[in-house]
Amino acid sequence: MTKLAAEWPQEKPRSWFDPPRRLTLTLPGKFFLGLTLAVGLAAINTGNNLLFLLLGMMLSLITVSGVLSEAVIKGISASRRVATGVAGHAIPAQISATNGSNYASLSVELADLEAMAIAGPLVGKPVGLKRHGWWKIWRNQNEGVPIGSAYTIRIDAGATTELDASYEFQTRGIYRLWDFSVVTRFPFGLFEKSRHLAGGLDLIVFPRAKDDPEWQARIFGHFGDTSSNRSGQGDEFFGLKDFREGEDARRIHWKSAARRGKPVVRETERQVHQALEIVLLHHVPKPLKSESLQFEDGIERLAGLIERLFHTGHAVRIVCGNQIVELGEERSRERVLAVLAAVTLEDGIATLADPSPKVGRIVAGPARALGNVRSSDVLLSFGDLHEG
Repeated sequence: MTKLAAEWPQEKPRSWFDPPRRLTLTLPGKFFLGLTLAVGLAAINTGNNLLFLLLGMMLSLITVSGVLSEAVIKGISASRRVATGVAGHAIPAQISATNGSNYASLSVELADLEAMAIAGPLVGKPVGLKRHGWWKIWRNQNEGVPIGSAYTIRIDAGATTELDASYEFQTRGIYRLWDFSVVTRFPFGLFEKSRHLAGGLDLIVFPRAKDDPEWQARIFGHFGDTSSNRSGQGDEFFGLKDFREGEDARRIHWKSAARRGKPVVRETERQVHQALEIVLLHHVPKPLKSESLQFEDGIERLAGLIERLFHTGHAVRIVCGNQIVELGEERSRERVLAVLAAVTLEDGIATLADPSPKVGRIVAGPARALGNVRSSDVLLSFGDLHEG
């Protein structure tokens, strides 16, 4: 049983032993530190005054680097606004940074270094920048890249600047951005110092939309448009009416106009898209690894189908366990895709409720979950039964 999203902390948990600043060595910093140690050993062994002078200068550079980098990040506060997005695609964001110091801050980066997946296939796993202990100088202390970041060369004292940023996640889900930090390598690029900024933020990452012509052909062939008994856009003949000035002359029915002695136009019957209900089954007994891969592929194909249905004007209702998005809900497209972003394949027995009246129903899910379904609904299988 996975944690509920509300049970995850808003900020990254930190122990009493965590320092107020994180300091990591850059590649030039490793060489400089190694050279400083070598000069120090040589100075002690030889007693050469020039070596002691050089050692003092190198230690002074390290001290100055620490003081100036602290001055840069100390007075910075920031917030960000991140839109919903699609896995594998850049998600636009806006970061607002304010310098509360009495002096300008130079070479500043605002970044979400790490995020925690609180729903979806990676639930409970961190993504983004992975850090190693500072003492492991033989390794890169920061592996990977930040979730999203924005860089500015200067923020004046007391000024606020708006920065464009880009976030990217490779896997669908709901993520909690809980390691928002201000980072700098000023002044010499020997060390990277960061300070955590409060402000946890949840972000929904929709699944990729994969086109499946076979699924789309089945759905549009089975759930055709229905007649509305009203004139409008369509292909079926509805009636004739007198031609009025300003109407398209190409719609004139010339044979009837000749019989009546006045121009008349042909009206068509308006076609209405049938409302559809998609039931997503996500339980199978002891899911196999191959079924998990098929489930992810099926979610992407289902997202492509739903995007197509919304594009053609269908009203879509989705049912996934106890999550239901009703027809006509505000921002229903985003709410339906949010259900697909958070769902996971779980151990259990899939159940299917009675269909809703006057709504066409589509049942989608793993092949084993659909194996027990006995209905006239359209079934969309995530893989073949023998593949599991």
